[in-house]
Amino acid sequence: MRRALFLLMVIGLGIGPLHAGAWPRGEGNHFFSTTMRVAASNLDGPFFTYNTFYYEYGLNDRVTIGADIGRAVSGEIKAIAYARMPVFLRSEHNRYAIEFGFGTIAGNTVARPGLSFGRGISTPWGHGWVSIESVAETTVSTSQIDYKADFTFGIDVHPKAKLILQMQTGAPYGDPYFARFAPSLVVKVSRKSHVEIGMTAGLVGDNQLGLKIGLWREF
Repeated sequence: MRRALFLLMVIGLGIGPLHAGAWPRGEGNHFFSTTMRVAASNLDGPFFTYNTFYYEYGLNDRVTIGADIGRAVSGEIKAIAYARMPVFLRSEHNRYAIEFGFGTIAGNTVARPGLSFGRGISTPWGHGWVSIESVAETTVSTSQIDYKADFTFGIDVHPKAKLILQMQTGAPYGDPYFARFAPSLVVKVSRKSHVEIGMTAGLVGDNQLGLKIGLWREF
């Protein structure tokens, strides 16, 4: 029941997946990102390293396919392939998308439906956006579900720099809920490449502090 309420809360707020979120990638466009996070509960360690890899490709102007490799909500190794497409296209300002993924987590077959919301906004500091990206990682053999939702506010603080403030939340099956604050700065280093530098701080159900660095590339 508690997990059902968590999912309903996410759906009620708007929902969604990752990186492009509710915005389609666009026909023929590729996107790749890799991120490393090093985290520990205190400065004496032990230190834990988490790596994630994303790849997306626009099949056409509506359908985006991709791969998500790294750590699942449960902390186990995952490899998920997915497809995403927009819905509710008559909305003038808001963007919505649905996603379905299929793959493995810790060697178990999983299905991963997802929902996304995004909206471009104007701020006193420049153009920005808000998004909510959520997934439900469902183990096929047991029907156990891990929920995850990322709430993001981003702003173009410079023609070559974006500030991203993100709240990462989740409800792993059988474990406490968690909430983690993850701010970062994304800097354009070439025509198609960006570097992301940031940190993570556990707020609820997570007591780790971490540093992260990533590379984004469009081609």
